Amino acid sequence: MRIGHHLAILISGFVWLLVGLFLLYKGLFYTVVSKLTYATGSFPLINLMTKVTKDPEVAILILVFLALILGLVKGRIALAKSAKRTVKRLLIIPAPLSLKDLFPISYVALVLGMMLLGMSLKIFKMPFDIRGFIDIAVGSGLINGAVVYFKLLGAIKRQYVRKK
Repeated sequence: MRIGHHLAILISGFVWLLVGLFLLYKGLFYTVVSKLTYATGSFPLINLMTKVTKDPEVAILILVFLALILGLVKGRIALAKSAKRTVKRLLIIPAPLSLKDLFPISYVALVLGMMLLGMSLKIFKMPFDIRGFIDIAVGSGLINGAVVYFKLLGAIKRQYVRKK
């Protein structure tokens, strides 16, 4: 299958967006499970925040807020650079692009490594509050990174229209 530059950038952005939404959903699910089973389980992050807030519900809200902020910062700094590099690389490749041009082996290896890291949290029985915090942070970071793809695509399209 061969695709153009605009579609390649759009696909890359949607991959990040969909994975980010999935992780955000999963993280919020783990956070809700932590709240529902708080009385019977061990939740180190919630316990730490409860020492400050005295209320587990407020502690959970603060943890979700901190995870979202951490994801925002990671998305705006690290993932934005990665998205810009990827768009630059895609624009250098002559159109039409193949799928292997869209996702080089280094990218696939990175994704597989991140998936293994996520699975290891389950294998090592990481507490739900920590898993939720990590998934919310990574998910919101990916969503913010996806926004960079879409902004760059919009800028490229505007530049293309001006040239005509």
